[in-house]
Amino acid sequence: MEQGRAGIRLLRCSKLRCCAIGLRECLSLKHETEVAKTAKATPAETSGYVIVLASKVAKKNAETFVSTLHKQGLNEARVATRNNVTRVVYGNYTTQQDAYNALNKLNDKEPFAEGWVMKIN
Repeated sequence: MEQGRAGIRLLRCSKLRCCAIGLRECLSLKHETEVAKTAKATPAETSGYVIVLASKVAKKNAETFVSTLHKQGLNEARVATRNNVTRVVYGNYTTQQDAYNALNKLNDKEPFAEGWVMKIN
């Protein structure tokens, strides 16, 4: 697995079909076990703010959680590893206020009840 410029590892579908349309992980059940190739992080993925849904989790558990979130229509969820800490994150926001606004809107959904905002750079 390659590491992005900011130390964040992003999982990508080996079929590239899903990644070509900007998804972080393949939504197809057929491909969810094939999520292994990593593309280099883009500038948008290496700066700004994200909503953290789970932190310090095993990579396999994080991937399972992301798959569950995708099935619920939360397609911006992805696995991010930085400084040997694996997290499940959601979205990518330019400002901290944008991230908090999104978290407040999503707070009624169970996965976001304990969510918090983290700066990535």
